[in-house]
Amino acid sequence: MSNATSGPTQPLIIRLRQIAHAEQTRWQQAEAAVAEAERILQEAREAQRVAAERHAAVLATVEAAEAYAADLDLDGAQQSPAAEPASGTAPPAGPASTKPRSVMHLIVEVLKLGKDTELHAIYGDVRRLRPGTTNSAIRSALSQLHKNGSVEIVRRSVYRLLKLPEDNQTDG
Repeated sequence: MSNATSGPTQPLIIRLRQIAHAEQTRWQQAEAAVAEAERILQEAREAQRVAAERHAAVLATVEAAEAYAADLDLDGAQQSPAAEPASGTAPPAGPASTKPRSVMHLIVEVLKLGKDTELHAIYGDVRRLRPGTTNSAIRSALSQLHKNGSVEIVRRSVYRLLKLPEDNQTDG
């Protein structure tokens, strides 16, 4: 009787084992594909991180160059006789009026010690003192002030003057 029952079911069991083996192979292939995808994703994330760091470094260089160029342009404009103030505008008061002030000096001038100031207000106030100053030049100067500990970034686009930089303390 065991021969009679095992005879007809034997092909079914063999076929089920073949299916099980095929599914195991598919599962192993899928595991290998997932491992490869994770490796590629990790490489892509590393490449993305490096690209972001390089991009930030290039932007910082561009901003510093723009700030430097703006200072050079202002120096040239202050020395030329054609750079007279427009009618209705008064020259800056005090000893700093004898020489052009840097963007950092202008930022320190517009910020109030310990008071939060939004970036758009800094842009507007600095441009009132020096028309044509670029956002990049202002952000670069803010970055330098932050690095030297004079300015705190309260949150995105909000700054606070913590202390006067040493070179501003003797200005007046």
